[in-house]
Amino acid sequence: MKKIEIERTKKGFPALWESGGGYSNTGEATIIAGPNGEKKAPLYIRQRGPLACARHALFVVHEGDMVIEANHHRKDFEIRIWRIDQILKEEARLTLIYEYSRGEWDA
Repeated sequence: MKKIEIERTKKGFPALWESGGGYSNTGEATIIAGPNGEKKAPLYIRQRGPLACARHALFVVHEGDMVIEANHHRKDFEIRIWRIDQILKEEARLTLIYEYSRGEWDA
C-alpha cells in the first residue's frame, strides 16, 4: 500500500501528473494509464517552461486506473505498476500490482 498526493482540477476532479525524462545514464518516468493499461486523454499538456525531467501532462484519475513508475541508473531498470484503489480528498491509495527489478518481473 502506498499513499500519494493528488491534485484537484478547477472543477474538483482528482488528477495526477505524468512526468519524466532522462540523461545518458539515469532517467525516471511516471505514466498514467486506464484500468487495462490503455492510454488516457490528458486534461492539460504543458507547452512552456522547463519540460525536461518535469511534469508534462495532467490526467483526471479514477479508482482502478494504473500509475507506472519507472527509473534506471546505468541500465539497471526498476518498474513498479500500481493500481489506484481509493481516492480521498488530498491523496490516493495505491496497491502494487507488478514489479520489475534485477532483470525479472515478480511472480
